[in-house]
Amino acid sequence: MPTDRPDDPREEETRMQPLTPFHLLRPQDLPRTVEELGDTASGPAAPQLAALAEALLDGPDEKTQDRAREAVALLDEALPDPEPVGTDPDESPGNRANDEAFAIVRVRGDALHLLRRSTAHAYLVLCEEESTTGTSLPAAQLHRLHLAFGALFALYSGTPVHRAEAAQGTPRAPRPLPAHTMGEADALRRWTRGHRVFMALVQGMVVAFHCMGDRLRAGDPERARQFLALATTLMRGSGAALTFTGDFPYSAYTVRVRPTLIPPSAPPDMTGLRWRDHEYLIRVLSDLRPLFGDLPPLLAADHRRLAEALDEAYQAHKSVCSHFVGSDTSSVLMADRTNESAVATLERFRRSRGQL
Repeated sequence: MPTDRPDDPREEETRMQPLTPFHLLRPQDLPRTVEELGDTASGPAAPQLAALAEALLDGPDEKTQDRAREAVALLDEALPDPEPVGTDPDESPGNRANDEAFAIVRVRGDALHLLRRSTAHAYLVLCEEESTTGTSLPAAQLHRLHLAFGALFALYSGTPVHRAEAAQGTPRAPRPLPAHTMGEADALRRWTRGHRVFMALVQGMVVAFHCMGDRLRAGDPERARQFLALATTLMRGSGAALTFTGDFPYSAYTVRVRPTLIPPSAPPDMTGLRWRDHEYLIRVLSDLRPLFGDLPPLLAADHRRLAEALDEAYQAHKSVCSHFVGSDTSSVLMADRTNESAVATLERFRRSRGQL
């Protein structure tokens, strides 16, 4: 892979280090109801995740990373080797290529346990990235990202899921973080790990929307409202995750990231539009359109907040694309398949999703 600084030992180390596999459920196997989630108050690391969820309502502190590491250790000990799915007729070549590029391994087993495990791993990655190379994200945006994970830990540990919405604008004073030193040697790691953070939040949104729809169909609008609020918190967090993923200079993208998105490094069917979990989330939202069109009055304000959060997430994605590929250029992954610019594609998606 080309570099402007071939004598930089940090860059050589980054280039040679293999990616650790990131285990994720297939989106089709995510829980669809509260009952399918199971007994969230018990099981491996449930108390630790509940404590982490409570602490993150006020924002991360100096103990947050250690708490996350403890939860990851317990979950890995309980399930050290998740069972890979193997050949999967439900995945497209593009899905498979994207998973391979980011070392995502689809696994099967107890859904709650695997959700806890993947979410805790993703959150520990976020904490490690912050504590090593820092971030340029504003404090409020960074708080939304941590709060989203706190809301997921609450859901997966049997604690109230709706409290996170009330905490949106009340972070504690930001923790001291290292200076934002993201450079060429660190950009590819941030790009990869940031996408994993985003995927964990997307899977959480799928669960939240599934459960919201289930509660609406069951005539339980109050519980549906809690899941809608959770989905909104996660949507806001996903926008911050996308910004975090691209939180490095354009020069670092050109030297370290872009070469991995084109042949021969990139798998032949890889495309930024074929993220399997995001595709599935879009299908879930499309299936919910009739319910969104006939929501009980109790959910009207929450529906508006979701629309605002969805717009924020697409704006964040557009901002990252514009920063790296420009407003009038196709993404590297789609350049030979469409003349539509990456930003124009995202704007088209934003308008379509905004009609929920």
